[in-house]
Amino acid sequence: MVHLSLQEMLHRLTPELQTEVRDFVEFLLERKSTRQPRPMKFQWEGALKDLRPQYTSVQLQHQIADWRGDTMKALLDTNVFLEIILSQERAEEAKELLLKSEQHEFFITDYSLHSIGLLLFRKKKHKAFRAFVEDVLLNGGIGLLFLYSNEMEPVVSASQK
Repeated sequence: MVHLSLQEMLHRLTPELQTEVRDFVEFLLERKSTRQPRPMKFQWEGALKDLRPQYTSVQLQHQIADWRGDTMKALLDTNVFLEIILSQERAEEAKELLLKSEQHEFFITDYSLHSIGLLLFRKKKHKAFRAFVEDVLLNGGIGLLFLYSNEMEPVVSASQK
């Protein structure tokens, strides 16, 4: 096998794949940055506390889907999936929400996926995790997202439009 330099390998990639490599390198550099964390202020705490008597988190995800009308894009919280995994009292509501993935574009973050995987792996439920990935991501059409911290501001800006 001929060993190519990194530059030569990059040159052989399509522009789309070069962009992916660039994004990954930026992620690695950001992950290793020495930026010091500052204490959180929690100024957003309780922003929707007036909704607590009306909705559980799952019901609110449902309501958001209804408010958006036609096709919407929604990032699903880990708790939606945990309701089902734990067979909790709101599992049926969570399933109803997930079944709307044919009408809407739903997403799960890589962090949520890893968290669910860690939970199932620690309980030796590897088969359940495989079934989860197949059902949710491969068959269910729910997309997998990851965002770098430097991408948060454009997300907030876009949500204000």
